[in-house]
Amino acid sequence: MNKNIIKTLVIMFAVYALGGCGSWVKPNSSAPTESPDGAYKVEIPSGWLLFSANKLLLMSHEGPDLQKIVTQKKDHEDAFENIKKPSKVGMLASELAELTVANLKAESTNLNIEVLSNKPAKIDGNEAFRLHMRFYNSKGLTLERIVYGLADKKGFYRLIYQAPKIHYFSKDLNKFESVVKSFHRI
Repeated sequence: MNKNIIKTLVIMFAVYALGGCGSWVKPNSSAPTESPDGAYKVEIPSGWLLFSANKLLLMSHEGPDLQKIVTQKKDHEDAFENIKKPSKVGMLASELAELTVANLKAESTNLNIEVLSNKPAKIDGNEAFRLHMRFYNSKGLTLERIVYGLADKKGFYRLIYQAPKIHYFSKDLNKFESVVKSFHRI
């Protein structure tokens, strides 16, 4: 592992450990992992590290700057924090996708967001959306992101895969799709 990745992981671990929010672990079984709030379960890709905090699971194999998978349940009122919009039970997947794009565009760290595709999907047997986006970070690195999302009576669920376009995005996309297939609300 490169020195910068190790340094990033150490810093992230220290910040989160000191804050009592969670820690990075290497799961030792292939059994589904439950989210910290007990809202859902997913299977973590073999050999990947897992960080668990609040209502999310963050997974990475070589460091979250190189590739990351995030699964998260948000309360309806906090679903789109950057644009201060809620999700609602019964919202169309296309509406949730539009709010997801607007929320990402409102982040100051993402530049020139391009939606490559916006398709209907199924997650855990429910109607959902699948967005594929490309954008540049503040250093000019091209990143790609896939976001699946759905809303139910308990909240808004999103599953995110993000990696640099060069090498990592295509390398681990199949692992993300396996996580999506394993997603099950509790």
